[in-house]
Amino acid sequence: MVIDHLWNDTAALAACSLTARTWLPAARLHLFNTIVLDNPEKIKSFDALLQRTRSSLPSPASHVRSLVLDMKELEPAFNHSDSFYFFDDDEVSEGGNAAPPQSNAIVEANFHIIGISRQLRKLRSLTLMNIDSAHRMLMDDTRKCIISMSQSVENISLRRIVFDDVYQLVELLQASPKLTSVSLQYVWW
Repeated sequence: MVIDHLWNDTAALAACSLTARTWLPAARLHLFNTIVLDNPEKIKSFDALLQRTRSSLPSPASHVRSLVLDMKELEPAFNHSDSFYFFDDDEVSEGGNAAPPQSNAIVEANFHIIGISRQLRKLRSLTLMNIDSAHRMLMDDTRKCIISMSQSVENISLRRIVFDDVYQLVELLQASPKLTSVSLQYVWW
């Protein structure tokens, strides 16, 4: 009951998880319920955590119900003057249409996203933000892993996303047979 009362106090939950082995599963339930991956370091760190967690207790991945993947931090990896779309929180303006080469940061983030997506099997909510396929921010293998991961998803939210074509959007939505709600904001193909 103490741990459930602390559901939104990350520091207290972390302390509880270290207090006793029997408290760890309940603390993890709240600590890992929603994961926000909004910069390359968080993506890499969370993948490393999932890879090194080997114990008799369930993996933290089994507690993740909501995933937010925001690729905005990877935008500086390409030159906005050459971008197909430049995303700002309040506006979208068209630019050139040259697709720049993938940066090391984008390639590394994709590698870690694949590792993470293969472990999240109890996901209920998926939010994808600031992903521009014209700039190859998601590689094909990563996109396929995200589609595979979305099979248990009930809620999908897409914000500031550019798909190569409408079929990529349809493929993502069709891969989610349990889908009950979809939120689309600034979605193009």
